Amino acid sequence: MNTDAVMAPTVHSGAVFPASAEVELVQAFFDGRCDGTFVEVGANDPFNRSATHHLEVLGWSGALVEPLPDCAAALRAGRTATVVEAACVATAQAGQTAKLHVAGPHSSLDHRLAEPRSRTGTFIEVSVMTLDEVIEQAALDRVDLLAVDTEGTEMDVLEGIDLLRHAPSLILLEDHVHDWSKCRYMRSRGYTLIRRTGYNSWYVPRAAGISVGLFGRLQLFNRYVLKMPLKRLRRWRHLREADRS
Repeated sequence: MNTDAVMAPTVHSGAVFPASAEVELVQAFFDGRCDGTFVEVGANDPFNRSATHHLEVLGWSGALVEPLPDCAAALRAGRTATVVEAACVATAQAGQTAKLHVAGPHSSLDHRLAEPRSRTGTFIEVSVMTLDEVIEQAALDRVDLLAVDTEGTEMDVLEGIDLLRHAPSLILLEDHVHDWSKCRYMRSRGYTLIRRTGYNSWYVPRAAGISVGLFGRLQLFNRYVLKMPLKRLRRWRHLREADRS
């Protein structure tokens, strides 16, 4: 764990924030430092809704992973970070290629997307790598921030990185909270949930000792427990509609 990158051991009383608050909160988490290292998986656009562009502006460096050729080209033109043109997969899938469902920012190796209207029926063959391979290729000696947004395949991405070895100080993991699989996986790897911004769940190493206040715990309970049945029902309806189209 990169202890010099971790915030003080108490989180604000609230734990659930809109996506628009993420930039300010991430910078506060890292105390405004300008020498960090990031990896963003599913970078898509150089600037729009980027999880890392604001850090690059501060002086951070890192790697941007994006399988769509046109998006990868735009990232190379607009960003200074290393661009890896590939999709991240689990270790068992390494060294192969895969079919990517092309749907703009909703492109995914899983074509059964939550939003049926994003399905295009267009696929392209893309290279695949594990996240460990990405970190090695980009020659990163540490990862302070890991952001993963791959439209439903985030678990495969996580299975391709040795979290005990790299131990990012903060992981932003997209999660529509249709089940607890991501929470369980992160707990099994020594991480704890402390916050949510938009669809991103914030995980930090349990050893960092960061706590969440009572109000924040109630917010997370509402989001991850009380609202889950309705989200699962909506997901089921979306998938049925997508399968019929």
